[in-house]
Amino acid sequence: MPRSEKIHPVNHKGEFFKAQGTLESPTTPQGHPVIVQAGNSEAGRELAAKTADGPQVKKRRLD
Repeated sequence: MPRSEKIHPVNHKGEFFKAQGTLESPTTPQGHPVIVQAGNSEAGRELAAKTADGPQVKKRRLD
């Protein structure tokens, strides 16, 4: 259950979109936004292993 003192309404007006009010969606099971790391290099895979909830990967062959 979200703590009401941590919820603040959004009032954003930018070049491409505007948003006003609060986001009405349930909390994710892990308790924070999902972090996905995209990168297929060795450094990118290591970063995903250390910091991300999951990697975005590309399969090179469809065997």
